[in-house]
Amino acid sequence: MLSPEAAATAERFTDVMPQWVEPTGDPLTLTHNDYRLDNLLFGTNPTDGSAYAAVVDWQTIGLGPGVADVSYFVGAGLLPDARRATERDLVARYVEVLSATGVDITFDAAWHTYRRTCAAGMVMAVFASTVVGPGERSDAMFCAMAERHAIQVADLDVIDMLRGA
Repeated sequence: MLSPEAAATAERFTDVMPQWVEPTGDPLTLTHNDYRLDNLLFGTNPTDGSAYAAVVDWQTIGLGPGVADVSYFVGAGLLPDARRATERDLVARYVEVLSATGVDITFDAAWHTYRRTCAAGMVMAVFASTVVGPGERSDAMFCAMAERHAIQVADLDVIDMLRGA
C-alpha cells in the first residue's frame, strides 16, 4: 500500500535503528508519543467563549525530547509540501515559546532532534497497524502516516544523519 519510495526508506531505516534508539542526551520531558490530529479535541468554553484544545489517548506516554512530539505532529498532520514549507518556521516558533518560558534551547539543537525523531511516526504506523484490527479507516490512516513520515525521513536525510554522514 506504500509508494515504492516510502517502502525503500522504511527498509533502509532498519539499518540505522540501533543508532536511532540510542539515548541522545537531550533534555527529557513528558511526551505523548502519538501526538496527531486524531488525538486532539477542540472546543469553546461556554462561559467566556474562549477556545481550547484537549489532548487525549495518553496510552503511549513516555520520557523523551519534547520536540519529538512536534516532529510527529507535523509529519503526520501536514501534507509533504506544506510540511516542507513550514517545518523550520514551526520549530523556530517552538524554540521561541520555550525560550520565553525560561527553557534553554537553541534552534540548532531543536532542529537536530526534530530531524532525528521524525522516524517515530513511521515506526508507530508500522507497529500500530499490526495491533489495531484491519479496517478501511485504520488502514488508510496508518498508510498515510507511514507514507508521510517516510517522506519526512527522506527529505531530512535522517538515515545519513544517523549513519554519521
